[in-house]
Amino acid sequence: MYSIEQLEKVGGKLWEKGAMRRVYFNNLSELYGLTHQNGRSYLDGEEMSRKYASRAQMMVSEGKLWFDVPSGEFAYRGMTDDQAQKMIDRLTSQV
Repeated sequence: MYSIEQLEKVGGKLWEKGAMRRVYFNNLSELYGLTHQNGRSYLDGEEMSRKYASRAQMMVSEGKLWFDVPSGEFAYRGMTDDQAQKMIDRLTSQV
């Protein structure tokens, strides 16, 4: 299990409300490997089509990724299982 301090060191922010304790990650573009330069979009350094770049940008803009402290599990909304797993793998490799 990961500690709140470990998750905060890799970009997480603790959120608490009542019995809920979650560490949210707002750096989804970075975690997913999405970058933009000179009007072009790249995923892990490889140029993407405009259509795929648009979908990826929507996901990182509207998606949510968090670690639920009581359950000890990551959760997400607004993205595919593969997209979320890619980000979770990158997070866990940094902790």
